[in-house]
Amino acid sequence: MRKAILCGALASGMAVGLAAGQARALDGASVVVGGGDDNTSLMRVGLHWDWDKRWFSEGDWHVTGRWEAEVGG
Repeated sequence: MRKAILCGALASGMAVGLAAGQARALDGASVVVGGGDDNTSLMRVGLHWDWDKRWFSEGDWHVTGRWEAEVGG
């Protein structure tokens, strides 16, 4: 029951984030589901936005970054 509630909450959060992301140029999304020994499990969703900025780009390399927002349990 707890997993079903968590999955529903994560899916809802992802849908809201994707809808909001369209206005903010969402660059990516992720969904992670996993499990292991001793009845452990993991569920996580994330949204990603690139900074669209580059520093020190005179040579063959540059520095940039991105924002990531994730929720999981």
